[in-house]
Amino acid sequence: TLEAIEAMEKRKVSTVLKVETNPASPKKRRPTGTSGMSDAEVIKEMDTPAVEATRSYKSWVALEDGKEFTYNQKYIKGKEGHDWLLRKNIWRRMRYRRENKKMVEKMKSDTVQVAVDAGLTVHAAADHAIASAAAAAAATATHI
Repeated sequence: TLEAIEAMEKRKVSTVLKVETNPASPKKRRPTGTSGMSDAEVIKEMDTPAVEATRSYKSWVALEDGKEFTYNQKYIKGKEGHDWLLRKNIWRRMRYRRENKKMVEKMKSDTVQVAVDAGLTVHAAADHAIASAAAAAAATATHI
């Protein structure tokens, strides 16, 4: 629930990273493993039925309390907060895959549109891309 997640966020202990100061590099470092989304934002966005329908989550639910489960990291069934952490981790991976799938589809449609704009058929565009790649590879091979 949202209340439980907010309570967990309040109990979190912030980590302090020791970062060497380099005046040439003004970038601030973030702790590893953090994302740009708060737990409240993840709750609003998460497709909970999809997460709970995954094989990983079903395996987790079937475990006995105290048993260990590994999904990028170790979770212990019955330990406070581990169910939420696992669901959040599964959702992040699902969201990443969904976003990548959309990006690939967009790139494919952009390639087709460029081919149409150039007056080429999709097959001619693919043949052209293959020939260009082969020529580039051959040019690279002769320079080695």
